[in-house]
Amino acid sequence: MGLASTSPAAAAAEVAAALPGRGRPTAVILAATAAVAFGASLYATGRAGARLPSSWVVLAARLIGALALALPLAVRGRLRLTRPAVGLVIGSGICEVVGFYSYTLGSRHGLAIAAVLSSQFAVLALIGSYVLFKERLHRIQLAGVGCVIVGVALLSALRA
Repeated sequence: MGLASTSPAAAAAEVAAALPGRGRPTAVILAATAAVAFGASLYATGRAGARLPSSWVVLAARLIGALALALPLAVRGRLRLTRPAVGLVIGSGICEVVGFYSYTLGSRHGLAIAAVLSSQFAVLALIGSYVLFKERLHRIQLAGVGCVIVGVALLSALRA
């Protein structure tokens, strides 16, 4: 898990340093904290999914998200949802729950493989934005995609 969280933190630090006026240590600390939290949540979800029914694992993650994010925003009156966004929010929620179920089930067959595959969401989002919306990719983004592809290939070779 340490190696898995170090690579995103290093990449985030590189991106933060490359952006003008944004190479502050705060960005690196936040990126490293987010990477460690992401890795820890993948590990915890996989371990809990091996011992508990998938529904409980998914419910716990959604409940924490609702209590930690949505509830404070709603209490402060800062939770705004426009009519056009309602469908997108519902669709996003459904996709996230289906993703958590898929990850939980996949981790029962191999936690390491499920974690590596699920961490590809950023690369898939980047490729999707390029294909669907004709987004321009910067060299650092292309380098990140290349690193992910090489890393997955190396892990696959070691596993085989």
